[in-house]
Amino acid sequence: MGPFPHDAPPAKISKQNPAGTDGFEFVEFAHPEPAKLAELFTRMGYTAVAKHRTKDITVWRQGDINYVVNAEPGSHAMKFVEK
Repeated sequence: MGPFPHDAPPAKISKQNPAGTDGFEFVEFAHPEPAKLAELFTRMGYTAVAKHRTKDITVWRQGDINYVVNAEPGSHAMKFVEK
């Protein structure tokens, strides 16, 4: 995605687009067994393209779709999974 021209019209809030979004850069996932996500994404044709230098976070990509798998213990994502 991008770069976008500075004069691009902003996304409009509507019944069909209540959040007024104009796409997403990534979707973040967390799972009690992160290896299962890796297996699923691989079967779906995604490739692990980046890992955080110090945290257990991986970026998976297929075309211009990015999934972030956050398996970092104690992170907000993993705390959410535990609930």
